[in-house]
Amino acid sequence: QSAAGRLTLAVVIGSVIYALGSKTGLTDLLLLSPARVVGGLALWQPVTYAFIAPGAIQVIFCALVTYNIGSALEQSWGSRRLLWVALGYTIGAGILTVLLSFLLLGLRVQVFGGATVMLTVLWVAFGWSWGKAQTGFWGIPMTGDVLALVGIGLVFLQGAFGSWLQILPEAIGILLVFVGVKLGHRLPNANP
Repeated sequence: QSAAGRLTLAVVIGSVIYALGSKTGLTDLLLLSPARVVGGLALWQPVTYAFIAPGAIQVIFCALVTYNIGSALEQSWGSRRLLWVALGYTIGAGILTVLLSFLLLGLRVQVFGGATVMLTVLWVAFGWSWGKAQTGFWGIPMTGDVLALVGIGLVFLQGAFGSWLQILPEAIGILLVFVGVKLGHRLPNANP
């Protein structure tokens, strides 16, 4: 009944609907396509994409991270702030991606699932919220700042093996977390 549990359930349900609807064209309505948002006025896509992981391994990994890290953040931040960061930054990254498609025309042909954006936002926010305090990654002790850098590194590693345009929503999400969480400690008005 926690907010992290509801987010996790939403990601699993959204991803299953995506998978089941792939033969009917439903996926064209759910994923974020800057071309469809701009050309077809599919203004709901920056919201719906947030709950879709387009592959089985992504669904499992997104669900595990959303639940585990989301629960930890919810305990320290509360449900309201967790939802603001998880959904607000993920949806904000989708909106900014659509806006950037006016400058980077290659973005118009891209299609995005946003559960990985939410995963990245939560992972990096968790790390940066711990800062120099000790935490761990699969049993390896490290500071929260280093854990955040591991999350950032995984995103940019994905870009190195794929398309840099494809990781743009995650990169924007990281930037939003940096402003809201990392700088939020120094700038109270920037902290959600």
